[in-house]
Amino acid sequence: MLVTVALPLPLFRNFTYEVDDAQAARARVGMRAVVPFRNKREMGVIVGVGELAPGVTPKKVFALPDTEPVIGEDLLAVCQWIAEYYVVPLGIAIRTVLPAALGSQAAPEPSRRTRRGYRSPLTHTVGRALPIPWRPASTASSTARFSAPTASTPIPT
Repeated sequence: MLVTVALPLPLFRNFTYEVDDAQAARARVGMRAVVPFRNKREMGVIVGVGELAPGVTPKKVFALPDTEPVIGEDLLAVCQWIAEYYVVPLGIAIRTVLPAALGSQAAPEPSRRTRRGYRSPLTHTVGRALPIPWRPASTASSTARFSAPTASTPIPT
């Protein structure tokens, strides 16, 4: 059985792949499919039944990870409208409406928490760039700066 798969790539075409006879009964429009593309695996969505072009041998689908379609007929029609209206590839429009966890064939992993802070190249410490030594402020200079002028203080003219 041949299927047409939309891949989330900046290419304005869909690709035809062959589904094994064992998985042919499961393959439906709207299901995700792991397919070979340029020596790596890509996650695409089946958008229809494929037609074999003359002189082309289709590649086989690696896996169908879902038991039910992840995109219904109505949502697929909306994705096709988005692709036509905004002039984007259908695979990118489909990737936009899918949750991020369904976008790759790998199992989703939580992000690793790292220690936050500024790491200075000068001190190699986390938190502050340079150590600031503490010194007491002189009381005479600090009070003179922040106090109001008195009768004995000359007013500059």
